[in-house]
Amino acid sequence: MPLSKAKAITAGRNATQGVAAGRAEDAGVHRVVHETNLSLPAQVLQQQVFGYPNIINKIHSWISLIPLTDAQLGKRHQVGCLGNLAWSQRQALESAIHVARQVSNRVKGLESSSNDDGEKHQNVPSIELLTWIVKDVGSDTFGPYVLDYFKHVDMSTLKRMGLSLVNSTASPVDSALFTVCVNAVASKFLTTVLMADDYGEQLTKEIRKRIFQCCTAAQRALKEIRLLTPPSLALLQALLCGIFLHQRFGDTQLCSDLTRTACRVCIDLGLPDAVNQQQATEEEYYCVMWCYMMDRSYAWKLGRSRYFIDFNARAGSDSLPRNFPVSELLHIYITLAQVQDSIIPFLGDASSHREDVPSFYSVREQLLPQMEIIRSKIDAISSPSPMWRGLDVHSEIAAMNFAYHSVRTTLLHVSQVVPNQHLGAEELYLQSARQELSALVTMCLSSDNEGTAAFLHWTLLFWPLTACFVLFSNAVAASDLDDFTLLKAVANVLLPSSTVSQPVATLQRLFQDLVSLAQGFFTEPTSAITAGDDMAHLYPNGPPWPGIIPATSSHDVDPSDLMHQHMISSGNFEIEFLDSLGGIEMEPTFEGLVGNPMSSITIPDALSEPGSGD
Repeated sequence: MPLSKAKAITAGRNATQGVAAGRAEDAGVHRVVHETNLSLPAQVLQQQVFGYPNIINKIHSWISLIPLTDAQLGKRHQVGCLGNLAWSQRQALESAIHVARQVSNRVKGLESSSNDDGEKHQNVPSIELLTWIVKDVGSDTFGPYVLDYFKHVDMSTLKRMGLSLVNSTASPVDSALFTVCVNAVASKFLTTVLMADDYGEQLTKEIRKRIFQCCTAAQRALKEIRLLTPPSLALLQALLCGIFLHQRFGDTQLCSDLTRTACRVCIDLGLPDAVNQQQATEEEYYCVMWCYMMDRSYAWKLGRSRYFIDFNARAGSDSLPRNFPVSELLHIYITLAQVQDSIIPFLGDASSHREDVPSFYSVREQLLPQMEIIRSKIDAISSPSPMWRGLDVHSEIAAMNFAYHSVRTTLLHVSQVVPNQHLGAEELYLQSARQELSALVTMCLSSDNEGTAAFLHWTLLFWPLTACFVLFSNAVAASDLDDFTLLKAVANVLLPSSTVSQPVATLQRLFQDLVSLAQGFFTEPTSAITAGDDMAHLYPNGPPWPGIIPATSSHDVDPSDLMHQHMISSGNFEIEFLDSLGGIEMEPTFEGLVGNPMSSITIPDALSEPGSGD
């Protein structure tokens, strides 16, 4: 049952007070660290600084069970690997993995039925709409953050494609490619228009209807692309448009297959070399960078191999000519992809990487400061500004925080499975997982269930479920009521969006099942109450983790309260502590392309076979 607006705001303020109290407590920990002799053995330091003499044993009793990718959900785990946990705890953890494996298979198997009612559909946007797109995208109507999501198909190319379709001068092959691109860009443009201004209920309804029509036309045209289509820039652009379209509707497996095909086309065209040699056009550059980011993200999420093995994204971004500016928002995601690229080789079975421990030390020492830099860049752009015009700033920031902590949680996880990890890394590991799910709760505060579902498709279905299992395992093994409460909060706030998205509904059920499995380890009554009621009951002064407002997404929330919470959650209050440890700063997709999900998406016949991009 959703909270009222007043109740949500009150809960948010309570959370703010709780975060402030947490900061004061953290500051005390920082002082202790600086006053402690860091030459003492690690075990003594943990007793002095953290008060958790058994924290390593607690985490290491279950960490080997945590899946870092969807592929690892399919592996069988032996109960004997769970250390000194009680039998009931072992059974709960094993059951959680079994349930998640079934959920993952159901999500992969989802294929929405078509809503084609037999009516004649318009496949080509009107010349008036094309003129509007070219005029506004080339002006200062929108902020620079959203404009980066149009640059893989520049306006001169869009105009040429659109006129070819209007005048029926394109070949059958090109017609399919152009139809995908023009309609995908049109749907994104109209979504951006709705984000930038208030057009009233009736006009907004008509614009949403047109968005649906554009998405449907792009979907049908994507099905017409055959695997034997010769490589071309238009083919690459159509594939990328198809990826953006289908991911915002939650079809992650199809998008992974389309990404591999897009990467193959990109390599066949020689575009990665052209980018590194500064010989690429702006739209070629953006096509290459999107291929790189998506390839790394799907390899990270699904546990598959990378396709762009030899491409140096750092060289590509550093060599971009000055007249091809990249916004800070997209640059953050490119940098996160570079971090993913460095960690992917270590995502397999930890026991198989023992010979690689020295190399991971080197990687870790490079990535920790890099993540701190990314954190500072996120903080720098997290306030509302004209740069965000055309995007939902609050949801975008929450999604960016979710992505950041997904990468950070995995980095800290790998740090646990090799010896001599940083002092305090265990607690940072848990805190990062908490902040990842806290960002998810913040994302669900919007009253627009369809818009929230689209963001969830670019976060919850786009990144691994590692944090979910980290907090579940800690709740069961350590009887951590805070982590259990956060899992319940996630299960509750996903409910509204689950009514408009089957993938979200499936994952909501996973969180609900995890709550049911863990509930027996707590004596606190856990009846069916909302996330905000739950946390207000357990934490009258606000939850003990930063970055969360205990409210559901079915009612409006005061934007000032939301942004105040964002500002608090993204503070740098742990820098001093982390500097002393050589660690990274605590806190916070490609979400700029999310929009109104349409109710029916079918898989393109010619591109739906797994591995078709090989």
